[in-house]
Amino acid sequence: MGTLVHTIKYRIQNDPEAARVKSQLLLDTLKEFLVNTYPMRRRPFDCLVHPPSNTEREFQLMDFLCTQLSYPNMQDRSKQLINVSSHETVKAMSGQERFATLPNTMKFITDSRQVRPSGVLILDDVLGTGNTAKEVCRALEVEWPGVPRYYVALTYLMHKGGRR
Repeated sequence: MGTLVHTIKYRIQNDPEAARVKSQLLLDTLKEFLVNTYPMRRRPFDCLVHPPSNTEREFQLMDFLCTQLSYPNMQDRSKQLINVSSHETVKAMSGQERFATLPNTMKFITDSRQVRPSGVLILDDVLGTGNTAKEVCRALEVEWPGVPRYYVALTYLMHKGGRR
């Protein structure tokens, strides 16, 4: 999965059609995981979000996946999660730099016409240090205190020589 995520994000991100084709395998795997883990009639979440990207690309993998996974009872509300301060991509940062940079960089802007979700599924492409996940959860907690959050990452980064 990690190799496929890397290929889509860094090698073919400017060829949207090729990226869509490659992303279909990730989408199918994610759908299977969700159906097996959270059957439709007992899903504890009705809202999808993914962290906002700091990098402009023609094809945004997480936008594609969340859009494809949404349906009337499972709304993709990722556009409401925004960066409120700009910073370089976290890929190049160490864990300590991420820890110092990410707090209070995201905000969730609710639409008063939409109902408060019963739960939120956070989708992310890569789990590295967990600092992005913490910041997304913090932003959601500010807007929707007490709403349960579920987190799924497509891949996990291991530090050379062991775990981070």
